[in-house]
Amino acid sequence: MVSNSELIWKRKDDRVILDLGGDYRILEPYQNKVRSLSTIRNLGRGGVLIISFDPILVGTPLQMRFYHQRNIITVNSRVVWAAAPGVKEPSGYQIGVKFEPVLQVSLLNIDFLIKNKQI
Repeated sequence: MVSNSELIWKRKDDRVILDLGGDYRILEPYQNKVRSLSTIRNLGRGGVLIISFDPILVGTPLQMRFYHQRNIITVNSRVVWAAAPGVKEPSGYQIGVKFEPVLQVSLLNIDFLIKNKQI
């Protein structure tokens, strides 16, 4: 069960705080095939906060993958904000990402993670 202190209420959809492995690649028009590692810090139906070693510009389209047990959740998304490493997160860039669009199967997996917070 998720406690109130683990939820982030600023967005349209609630997010749960977690520490989940993942990666991303930049989509068109860049056509970057290279995948970069990231850490998911919070997750909701509408998006995620990732920590990346590399800066990513606002507006950049991404294909993201999250790793949960044996499952890989894949979503297309777009960067909506970014912050340089700092006191809050010295290990990397904080990147706010909005999902667009999300396949139903991915939403079901995201809902499962949020509901059960089984990382």
